[in-house]
Amino acid sequence: MLASEEARRQFLFGLRDSSVQGVLLRRILAHIADPEVRKLAEGCLVVRVVTPGVIRHVLARPAGLEVMNDAGARDLFERMAGEVALVQRIGPNELVARSDLRKVALPLLRDGSPERVEKIQSSAVRYYSKQDSFVAKAEELYYRLCLGQSTATLDKAFDRAAGLELAEVSDFPAASQVYLATKLGLTVRPELLSEADDLSWARQAALTARRLLDADRAAEALAVVTQRSTDVSLPFTAAIEVEALGSLRRFEEALSVADQWAVLATDKQDSDTYVDLRLLTARIAEDTGDTDQALGWLREIDALVRLPKQLPDRLAARVAIVRIHRKSGTSQSDEAVRMRESLIEDARSLTARDRSRDPSLVRDLAAEIGKEVPSLARDALRLGGYKDAPATPAKGKPRKRRPAKQSLTQSERGQELTESMDEGVAADVAETFRAEADASPFE
Repeated sequence: MLASEEARRQFLFGLRDSSVQGVLLRRILAHIADPEVRKLAEGCLVVRVVTPGVIRHVLARPAGLEVMNDAGARDLFERMAGEVALVQRIGPNELVARSDLRKVALPLLRDGSPERVEKIQSSAVRYYSKQDSFVAKAEELYYRLCLGQSTATLDKAFDRAAGLELAEVSDFPAASQVYLATKLGLTVRPELLSEADDLSWARQAALTARRLLDADRAAEALAVVTQRSTDVSLPFTAAIEVEALGSLRRFEEALSVADQWAVLATDKQDSDTYVDLRLLTARIAEDTGDTDQALGWLREIDALVRLPKQLPDRLAARVAIVRIHRKSGTSQSDEAVRMRESLIEDARSLTARDRSRDPSLVRDLAAEIGKEVPSLARDALRLGGYKDAPATPAKGKPRKRRPAKQSLTQSERGQELTESMDEGVAADVAETFRAEADASPFE
């Protein structure tokens, strides 16, 4: 049995100096009479759950015990269960270290025996990765996060349900905390973000900056995404940086930064980011009165995006072209007529999923062709009346944001119109959307 409860309390609460606590921990564990159990004791404080399988496949070798069979592991498990000051039984074949003891001891073990702790955690990853249960997925992810594995490696093993199980765990290094928070759509403290690898940093920075932009805090969003500038951050933060500059009305700088990122996107053959950047710069040019430049970029996008999956981008470019012609009084030009006809045809092929993932595009389409395609006006109303990007944007990246405005779409009348849409009503709804589409998203 472990030393007295008085000694245990002294370790937990009486002395806070880590070097002293380390001495006390070793002294406490040294009082375990069974020599094999004593060898396993530190490992039991490292793992989250002790089972006969964990003893055999995870703890035995790092503890210097001979590889045993199932019967030997079971016997050692029962002997370990007798150390009630160290572990608690939570099932016929499961023990857990006492939470108060483990909370203090685990950081000490990491500092004092980092190689041994890493060996145990690596063994646990191998052990649980061979199993298919949900519990095994959560345990595997836990130990991968404890090891601070790279973002690319974690991505291959990530399971969202398992991640949710670990959301409140505080055992992970800073980089792993950033990774997990980002995968779960949560933001982290700036001091944690600075310790993440480039990929996790870029994902978290994009998430944080997007929320700041949606709260009209563009300067803070810009500060977040400009902390690092790497090739890795290109698809996550480039468009947000340009949008933040536009929201601050630093238009010349926004266009310059967009050009720099566009060159890198071309070099990396990242057509998605290139298109996102050019849609933003085209809108800046449109809002600042440079319609020729805006139309030039939009025509380029229209020529580039030809794959079926790129239909939303093609529609975004074409609806902007139609809008510019309408605002310029050239709606009867050959280009405007041709674009409008193709827009009507292509918009009808947008799936319900496409529409729900990009309400901003649906609203812009409803503004220009809502009368001809009443379902667009109906869906624009149904999708909630905001021009903000959805929580999970298409292609996994943020799209340009439009400021939320009080309008018809947020009223009881708007709900009624959604249920009784005809061509006349659609025309009225389109007119409302048109006024909003013409307003600069950067004001």
